[in-house]
Amino acid sequence: MERPRGLIHQMYSLSASGSRTGRGHLVSLLALILVATACGPSRATVSQTSQTVLSRAETTSSSTVPVSVPVSDAVALSATTTTAALVSTTSSLPLADSGGEEKDLEAWLAVAARLAPLVTPSDCGIPFDEPESMPNSPREYRAGVHQGIDFICGEPGRVAVASMGGRVVVANNSFVDPLPAERAGLLEEATELGFTPPWTLQMLYGRFVVLDHGIIDGVGHVVTLYAHFEQIDPAIRPGLFVEAGTLLGEIGNRGTYTAAINGTRAQSIHLHWEIHIDGEFLGAGLGSDETRQVYRELFES
Repeated sequence: MERPRGLIHQMYSLSASGSRTGRGHLVSLLALILVATACGPSRATVSQTSQTVLSRAETTSSSTVPVSVPVSDAVALSATTTTAALVSTTSSLPLADSGGEEKDLEAWLAVAARLAPLVTPSDCGIPFDEPESMPNSPREYRAGVHQGIDFICGEPGRVAVASMGGRVVVANNSFVDPLPAERAGLLEEATELGFTPPWTLQMLYGRFVVLDHGIIDGVGHVVTLYAHFEQIDPAIRPGLFVEAGTLLGEIGNRGTYTAAINGTRAQSIHLHWEIHIDGEFLGAGLGSDETRQVYRELFES
């Protein structure tokens, strides 16, 4: 069975017909967004088409579920779940090909240990014991896989900070949620395709920030993504270098089903956070228990 693959890779490795067209760097993929918005404001913006896209489910304190299931909204994004015009939460296709063999638990633990300890991007609590809010959780409503962690806040006013020092690649602060029917149509298309198209995934991130942390010895090229902002801090702009712990913005629910219907579901307010190594989300292909081990190593060691 093919392991879950990331968003960036899927954008680069699939052509319109679904065939692999080549391999590339995550940054080069992200650059597509900047090019697409070169004529607009300095802050990267989504195309009108992307802005009218929606997703039918949301992320719950840890998982995404179909609209008919009353689970937490955090999953919807999730995006929550990772980026070419950008990267979230969470597709079943791979990011840029790392060129190596599939990593096992030992290899991922080694990577996490080299990066640890990271600054926790939100004080809303890491859902280690909620598999649906962690990476590798299925997202059947869009035929994808969750690639990040959903920090469920449940109330407005909470903020997100940079987990590592890095340069801002994307700061999409202009996203407007699509109408529910439009969102549902895009998610239905994803299930028919058998994977979440990259632009649909970008829509599910809502307002989001991407940081490039460069190439780290013994680890590889590291990128983190922060999604579902209510408002990104005005100081955060593409090209800016930020230190670990820098304020990125207020956590909201942009990109979720609740936001699309102007609902008030408290669980929809959450931060969807992802970390990618050489175009692959940390822990890709692992089971829930193994994934928990890797992320505990990343934040608690």
